[in-house]
Amino acid sequence: MKTINSFISEKLKITKKMLDNQYDYVDLGLPSGTLWCECNLGAHKETEYGDYFAWGEIEPKKEYNWETYKFGNTDNILKYNESDKLTILQDEDDAAYKILGSDWSIPTIMQFLELKEKTKREFVFNYKNSGVNGFLLTSKHNNNTLFFPVCGYKLGKKLYEENNEGFYHTISLHQDEILKCYNFSLSEQTPFNLEDAIRTYGASIRAVKTS
Repeated sequence: MKTINSFISEKLKITKKMLDNQYDYVDLGLPSGTLWCECNLGAHKETEYGDYFAWGEIEPKKEYNWETYKFGNTDNILKYNESDKLTILQDEDDAAYKILGSDWSIPTIMQFLELKEKTKREFVFNYKNSGVNGFLLTSKHNNNTLFFPVCGYKLGKKLYEENNEGFYHTISLHQDEILKCYNFSLSEQTPFNLEDAIRTYGASIRAVKTS
């Protein structure tokens, strides 16, 4: 059993990490050198859901729809549109970069695909008796592990598909539809599938850095 002193010490360590925005990474020995954050953006341990972000926004909010979206609405997209031709989030619109620092970013599609290819994936119910379901990924190179909770998505003020499916942002705009971006969906039925999603939906972010 943990002593009171060790419990307090652990809490202080977590609090300091929160204040300093210091996140640990997991080295899976990937060929690209990509290092994956140990937990979701806004979380401080692997089983926490963390915050939800509309694509291109750098802060969580109470409501996720076109009325609250930073970059306009369905009739007038202000950025990442047909005029500016931007298809990849700039640093100023990358929540991982802005919150964690310049070493970090939202993953690219290729980084997600490499993660999918270079790991063994197991859907786990009640991971470590936390009550949280998700994917445990084990590296094919060094056996290090990474856990992705399936924490649903936010639409309006509501959370949908909690503990059933996870949605994780990539840095990429949809190639054909400016109202959409690319996410990876995670569930027992759809392990790490690339999908399109409306930009305003609140999805999770798992940051990456390159060694």
